[in-house]
Amino acid sequence: MIADINLDVINKHEIDETIILGIADDASNPQNYLMVQKPVGIEFAEADDVYTEFNDQINSAYGAVSEIEISSDKIDIRLNDSGSKSLGRQLIVICFGDHQRDEIVGLFKTFFENTDVKITV
Repeated sequence: MIADINLDVINKHEIDETIILGIADDASNPQNYLMVQKPVGIEFAEADDVYTEFNDQINSAYGAVSEIEISSDKIDIRLNDSGSKSLGRQLIVICFGDHQRDEIVGLFKTFFENTDVKITV
């Protein structure tokens, strides 16, 4: 399996009523990254509220993610048709180590709760 991102760093923070989750292959000079963000305080957010960006703002869209599958060593993020067109791919693969799995599962479940994105662990 060739990863789009070999996970090195995960950041989650809140700025101006927006939660931002950043995942990258390097903390100081990332070559590949994924950023997702959504508004804070919306109890029943739609997937359309979630902004997804892969490696550049030109590869971004709202409501791009349809499904997330987390296995023992990777995350498969499947994009819907409009997300695939905007981000130039149908799938984003993030590989991670055993020591990162619990954090990954927790962050993604929390981030995408109350959206229509399907998460399988």
